[in-house]
Amino acid sequence: MSSESSKTSATLPPPLNELNENFDISTPEELATRSSIARWMLPLEVGSALLVVVIVLLLLGGVISRYAFNLPIVWIDEVTSIAFVWVEMIGAIIAMHRNEHLQLNVFVQLVPEKIRSYVRAFALVAGILLLMALLKPAYTYVVDEWAIITPALEIPNAF
Repeated sequence: MSSESSKTSATLPPPLNELNENFDISTPEELATRSSIARWMLPLEVGSALLVVVIVLLLLGGVISRYAFNLPIVWIDEVTSIAFVWVEMIGAIIAMHRNEHLQLNVFVQLVPEKIRSYVRAFALVAGILLLMALLKPAYTYVVDEWAIITPALEIPNAF
């Protein structure tokens, strides 16, 4: 955090100061110097939020068309199901980047301060190893699902 951000957080009232510490409030100059991975997070976050809005609007439109006009739109269920899976995957990426994924904080808090960083590093490595172990079964699943075509959209179920 830059000295300018520190000055800002010191002058904020306690609730806003806590909010400032939990969320990175960066200047445009700080954003320009971030790593290339961090630069991809904002578009992913915006895209994920827009996808959630699209899901809600599609479901609302489907309910209205089905019950108000007695005219069901069959492809809405397929689109929302596929979009929801994409929101889950993008959310997992964002959570991993922010280090906000599901973890056992109670266990981590019980560990002495000196080795907490090692425990967190172990958890990160274990997660990466688990994902690597899931690559082959995931690939097999996608190949199997590619042969199945969705009824309304007529696209492979692997999407």
